[in-house]
Amino acid sequence: DVIFAVAKDVGLDVERHQLNAPPSLEIGGEGRIGRSGKPLKKRITILRRASRLEIAEYRKEWWDVHAAMVRALPEVEGYFGNHVQRVVVEIGDATVADVPALDNLVELWFADIAAMRRALPPEGHVQRHAKSIHSNLTIVLVHEIRIS
Repeated sequence: DVIFAVAKDVGLDVERHQLNAPPSLEIGGEGRIGRSGKPLKKRITILRRASRLEIAEYRKEWWDVHAAMVRALPEVEGYFGNHVQRVVVEIGDATVADVPALDNLVELWFADIAAMRRALPPEGHVQRHAKSIHSNLTIVLVHEIRIS
């Protein structure tokens, strides 16, 4: 039995929606630059829809209700939603396609951590709605840099 395997490559085929572009799409040495002229903080949320929702129903609820709620938050300086079409994972010499691990990957940019906390308090209306349509939310704070 395989207890643990390290994936050497994970690929996501996504349908990307630019809901609110960050002020600067250019990534400098310190990341994307916000309205203040300073680098933005980025939050990625990996989402799995609630099992009671069919994929079409989930995407409609996310697009029509949830995305509109997030777009209305003044602290959000950038917002991309990525509906996952397919996940491909390579483990050793084997490739496993269509792994149903996630449904959406959201990218949000904020001026700073305080703005992120103001916009998305754990029990705020946006987070309550997110919890009602998702079975799993994984939040990752990242530092963007250009690696070209």
